[in-house]
Amino acid sequence: MADPPSSHDELTKINIKLEQLLLSQANLSNTLHDIANRTTILENQSPLPHSSSSTTRPLKFDLPTFNGFDALGWIFKVNQFFDYHHTPPDQRIQIASFYLEGQALACFQWMFNNGLLSSWEAFLQALELRFAPSKFDDPIAALCKLTQTQSLHEYLSEFETLANRISDYPPNFYLSCFLSGLKPPLRREVTALQPPDLPHAIALAKLHEDKFRPSIPPLNCFGRTPTPPPPLSLSPSIPPKPLPPLLPTPTNKIPIKRLTEAEMQVRRDKNLCFNCDERYTRGHQCKPQFLLLTTFDSENPDDCLLSEDSTLTEESPSEAGLISLHAFSGHWTPRTFRVTGSIQGYAVQILVDTGATHNFIQHRVAQFLHLPTQPTPSPLRVMVGNGEFLPCSSFCPNVTLTLDNQEFSIDLYPLKLSGTDVVLGVHWLSMISPFVMDYNGPLMRFNWQQKLVELKGDPGPNPSPISAHQLRRLHNTDRVEALFQLTLESHPIPVPSSSNPSTTETTLPSSPEPTLQALISRYSTLFSTPTSLPPTRPTDHSITLSPNTQPISVRPYRYPHF
Repeated sequence: MADPPSSHDELTKINIKLEQLLLSQANLSNTLHDIANRTTILENQSPLPHSSSSTTRPLKFDLPTFNGFDALGWIFKVNQFFDYHHTPPDQRIQIASFYLEGQALACFQWMFNNGLLSSWEAFLQALELRFAPSKFDDPIAALCKLTQTQSLHEYLSEFETLANRISDYPPNFYLSCFLSGLKPPLRREVTALQPPDLPHAIALAKLHEDKFRPSIPPLNCFGRTPTPPPPLSLSPSIPPKPLPPLLPTPTNKIPIKRLTEAEMQVRRDKNLCFNCDERYTRGHQCKPQFLLLTTFDSENPDDCLLSEDSTLTEESPSEAGLISLHAFSGHWTPRTFRVTGSIQGYAVQILVDTGATHNFIQHRVAQFLHLPTQPTPSPLRVMVGNGEFLPCSSFCPNVTLTLDNQEFSIDLYPLKLSGTDVVLGVHWLSMISPFVMDYNGPLMRFNWQQKLVELKGDPGPNPSPISAHQLRRLHNTDRVEALFQLTLESHPIPVPSSSNPSTTETTLPSSPEPTLQALISRYSTLFSTPTSLPPTRPTDHSITLSPNTQPISVRPYRYPHF
């Protein structure tokens, strides 16, 4: 019979179980502490871009296709696409191959067949070397030399395209490049506000461009003068006065001729058309009337001008100036040279006139641009080509005129012109002399500040015919300045004198040519005035039908000449 366990053995077993429990408790405590640490880390981490609640589905994006155009932009997009979806690098090449087209697909096939696709980075580098701009095209130099020539939107697009190819440069570098490329008036406005960074500079530039957006439209001497926009001023306290139109608005309406019942009956009796004087028949159409636009032209416009010596001699007490009639009235001729320039950022139409002694500007344009004026040292009387004198007592000194990105500082004399904004005369031509003028182009070349400047003139007007409906609409909107109609007049045929009706000779010139006189005398019977019907003939011609001919079957039809 076995001995009962002693108390020492029982105590040993209890100690062993206690140690096991303590070890299990320690393991459980470590596990709980590890779980708590992981929970804290997960709470502190930011959620993944595509993680959302259980009720929101992840967004789906389509990778754009690449055909070889804008390689740098596509590389940026494809990296963003794969980073968002956490695509492994070893799968990116195969997925990207489905979005290649054209030359890009051909380049990928060549690299795939020759075993050149070692990694995703190597594939992107190969695309950049093949389709991105070469290193010869320095984006830093292009960004520093970039200037605004058109609108601010186009300038921003070119600036951002070049700036995206540059990295590791301070923000002040981009700000300086952006400000230096703006147009001078806009650059002065934005720089004066001292923007702290590039986004603020862009916002200020857009604000000032919208502020000065209404500009002087080109004036048309043949159509109605457009209403000028309100003058722009930095101080809005004094409202500007509206400028008067260059030409008075026509008030006469084209009369609409309406026939009375008696007149309509008379035309019915005479079988005349109600709208024209032609005979009315079935299918009658009135002959169209053409509107012809004519301009004044002269083989030698300088013929209208007096010589400079005679003008100066006649106007010796005061200074005299000359301006041709075409420049004053705004008419276009084959020997006029028009070009578009700018003053203070506003577009103006310029006429280069070799017959003008001074430089002139429209009085209303000078007021619109708020150009400072000074009194002339002596009274100036400007003689127009038609002999009329116009007084001019002030001038605008040192006005900056921009032509083909070249600036000229000239004095302008305000004058009431028509059709053009600025007239450049001998004063400006002497500054750029010598120059070459080609009226066939029209083209003008000269050297200015050691640079070859080539000005391309604006083409002349090209009138085109319009319909009666379009003419009526132009007249109803007061856009017609004048109407001209050309008609053909028939000269009456000389008739015999009433005192001697039997004479058969017509009125001849006082001294006809001897040969012509002999010919008329020889065939006097032919040139005599007929007094009766033609003489009868001895034979009456008849149309003989074939024997046994039957009448043809023709449906009843009313011919218009019966």
